[in-house]
Amino acid sequence: MAETPERPPPYQGRPVPSRRRTSLGGSPLRGGGDGRRRKERSRRFRTIQVLLIVGIPAAIVFVLAGVRLVGIGKDLEDARKTLDGVELSVQQGNLAQADAQLALAERKVLSANHHVNGAPELAAIRWLPVVGQNLKAIRDSVGVGLALVGGGRNVLAAARPLADASGHVQVPMRNGQVPLSVVANTQRAADQLATDLPGASERSKSKVLLPIVSDLQKKVYAESGRRKTQFTNIAAGLSLLADMSGANGPRTYLIAVSNEAEMRGTGGMYLSYAVLTAKDGKFTLARQGPIDDLRLKDPATVSAPPDYLTHYDSLKPNLFWRNANLTSDFSAVAPVVEAMYQKATGEKADGVIQIDSDGLAAILAGTGPVNVPQLGEVNAQNAVAVTLNQAYVDFPDRAVRVEFLGDVADAAFKKLVTGDYPSLRPLASSLIKTAAERHVLVHSDSDTAQRAAVQLGVDGSLPIPDVDFATLAVQNLSGNKLDYYLDSRLAISGTRAAGRPANVTATIDLANTAPAGGRPAYIFGPVDASLQPGEYRGEVNLYLPRGARLDGDATGGPILGKAQLSSEADRTVVSFGVSLLPGQHRTIALKLLLPSRAGTGYTWQFVPVPRVRPTDVSLDLDLGKRRLRLATKLTQPVTVR
Repeated sequence: MAETPERPPPYQGRPVPSRRRTSLGGSPLRGGGDGRRRKERSRRFRTIQVLLIVGIPAAIVFVLAGVRLVGIGKDLEDARKTLDGVELSVQQGNLAQADAQLALAERKVLSANHHVNGAPELAAIRWLPVVGQNLKAIRDSVGVGLALVGGGRNVLAAARPLADASGHVQVPMRNGQVPLSVVANTQRAADQLATDLPGASERSKSKVLLPIVSDLQKKVYAESGRRKTQFTNIAAGLSLLADMSGANGPRTYLIAVSNEAEMRGTGGMYLSYAVLTAKDGKFTLARQGPIDDLRLKDPATVSAPPDYLTHYDSLKPNLFWRNANLTSDFSAVAPVVEAMYQKATGEKADGVIQIDSDGLAAILAGTGPVNVPQLGEVNAQNAVAVTLNQAYVDFPDRAVRVEFLGDVADAAFKKLVTGDYPSLRPLASSLIKTAAERHVLVHSDSDTAQRAAVQLGVDGSLPIPDVDFATLAVQNLSGNKLDYYLDSRLAISGTRAAGRPANVTATIDLANTAPAGGRPAYIFGPVDASLQPGEYRGEVNLYLPRGARLDGDATGGPILGKAQLSSEADRTVVSFGVSLLPGQHRTIALKLLLPSRAGTGYTWQFVPVPRVRPTDVSLDLDLGKRRLRLATKLTQPVTVR
């Protein structure tokens, strides 16, 4: 019997050889896995081909778009710089050059506009979300540029009738007549441009803007904001001039001439006056003289009487002209003065202009000097010294002195309204500076003119009651003219943390620098036996925000009586009396509690009373995370942020 072969045992975990199919030659055949890999490689290859076909042109488009954006940005930046040249040309009165510069700026902006709206590379990608937002920001910036250039050309076109043969703009006044129609047309064009321009804060704050786009947008909108402010002020100035010169009907303004050598709340004591009338652009000086010509027998009745009439009731500010402006808020004084003028004359005033010796000097800077009998030449350089000191020494008789004070003002006003001035530019420049220092204040019953006065900051009002501010007024109650020699200083210090009341100290320093034995008596006194020669006796008023309170008595001094707390138009007023002999100095400290403030955007304002010697002010407030500091001679309002 044949032997049966032995079979291997069943599979017990040993590897099983793979059974690959082979070709006839014995080579392995490619199975399903290799086919899939081959297909995958093929798909990747095709994808790369598509990416190359699409991506390279797209990259080129993006590169071209970037180059285009750079070009658009350069056009707008060139236009912005050109506008600065336009401003300089206008300031120099060169209208032809300004017009040429505006035309160049317009071409630059139109080029940018053409590219942003017509470039095919930008059109090809504008549908992308982020790209679309960037292009919109660019279009907005270009639109602002077009508004700047187009509006500027409209303003120049309105002013073109004032250009002379060389293309220079000259705003003339001949025999009191101003070119009213041109002033009105230019005002409307400037006002329209200011309305059309967006402010710097109105730009888009999108976080997806490219750096180049964001930077361009910031520059264009910053320029727009600056021009908006500029043309708003230009329009306000022209509006005030137009209304005061009779564009909206005849006007009568009382000019109250104040003497800074004897101080009151808004400036000097009223010792002289003039009446300025206007109709259809023609100014006329109707009357003028010493303020005693308008003496009242009974107090004037004032509708809606301001608080200071009650505060100073014993001094009768609505009866005696020398006490009419005891408060530091000219917007409260002016209606009282108008009522007093009407009661004294039976004539209605449409507004009040307060002007002091510095204001007269500003007028003389524009008109040239005047000759006053016995005083000789009075000009912009010597007007303050002559009207506040020299004439007192040369003419010690009081009645004669008042007449000479009026004569200086009278001569300046007459020369202004009767002279021939081919250009008012020098006058406007000097008046703008002195008005910023509150040496010229304007109040009008016309809403149009008053809005313009407020916009220009010449209305003489104090800050609203709910902001932190301080105004120091020292009022002369001696009957002499020693404010010419009085130095004053106000220092504010303490803690002003957000969300809780503040502990603040106001330190007031006063010094009488008058020489001992000074003469004449009209300057140095005494006016009665209660005073000594050269003694300065006055009332100190410190204006503060609503809700400020005294924390204890005043220290230092001495002072006359006690510091008192009162209120005017919701503002707090701390008042006390002082007396200083020649050479004496006083330091008075007031501890104050101020109401709590908001946590952000904190500011402190100082507003001056225009003195011969400006008040020195300093600020040192601990706000918690930072300090607010300032030290300056206060010649005009200042805000510390």
